[in-house]
Amino acid sequence: TTTTTTTTTTTTTTTTTSTTITTTTSTTAMTTTTTSSATTTTTSSAATTTEALIARTWQLMGGTSNTACRGRNSFDNNPAYYEVQPGSASSSLDACKAECERQVPRCKGIEYSLGRCEIWIRPEGIHAWTETPTPGFTCQRFGWPVQRMIGDMDTVCRGDSPQDNSA
Repeated sequence: TTTTTTTTTTTTTTTTTSTTITTTTSTTAMTTTTTSSATTTTTSSAATTTEALIARTWQLMGGTSNTACRGRNSFDNNPAYYEVQPGSASSSLDACKAECERQVPRCKGIEYSLGRCEIWIRPEGIHAWTETPTPGFTCQRFGWPVQRMIGDMDTVCRGDSPQDNSA
């Protein structure tokens, strides 16, 4: 009996606006040859798996200013949902977002106001926001995956089913 196994893995990494997209294609082929008396049997099998492209993006919750992050609804502000970041992460909106990206997949988004950065870690993510009376607040969620469409031309977007064309 002779068994030959070949595995080929190709990984491509692309970086776009501080977001890494990775595609991994793995192909495994196995050939088994058994020789017994005057009979030779050859069996071949191959399996290919491909991980889809996933882009993680920032999504502004509410308006451009005066929005604070919330959990399930606009009143859900449990302190266990976020961690206030000390030091340089609180110095700017971009620094706060960069800290969140360093903590992926744990970080679900940020609430930022001048000099204060909250990294939201609620496992279910940020599902609501509320307007604040104090100006300068922003709530942005991160990591809601957007999957690359398969196909070229003549494809359309749909919701939960091929017939779902709701807005």
